[in-house]
Amino acid sequence: MQPALIILVIATLIAAPFATADHGPVDRRVSQRMQSMHELGIAVEQLVDMTSPFTPHDKRRARQLQNTIERESRRTAKLFRKVRMDPHSRANLQIWMNWASFEQMADNSTRAAKNLNTRNPMSLAATLPPLLATCHDCHQRFRDPG
Repeated sequence: MQPALIILVIATLIAAPFATADHGPVDRRVSQRMQSMHELGIAVEQLVDMTSPFTPHDKRRARQLQNTIERESRRTAKLFRKVRMDPHSRANLQIWMNWASFEQMADNSTRAAKNLNTRNPMSLAATLPPLLATCHDCHQRFRDPG
């Protein structure tokens, strides 16, 4: 085998995994949307955990999580304003076909986040269901199954 051919074969074998690697969304806006949804999900999950008797309630941390949810909920409509699709995104075209409804659901989420009472596990558990319902309803209507 000629040296040039050997180098070509070795280079191809080395580069192949990088050529086929999945590096996430190409579109910057889609990436921002996905990051925002990820942050929302983590914050909600941590608040839900704080309602459990097995997780200590941290009033300060709960308030920080509430602020994260409020901030990201307020950003939702802006992040989705333009139609941008990406194979990595689970956003459904119904978002833009029913924009007023999507925008209202984002507002409902922000309102539900503002109404959270994070003082103690009992008050948190009592005020979380409306927020969870807004997330669930929006995802049922506007997110493709994963």
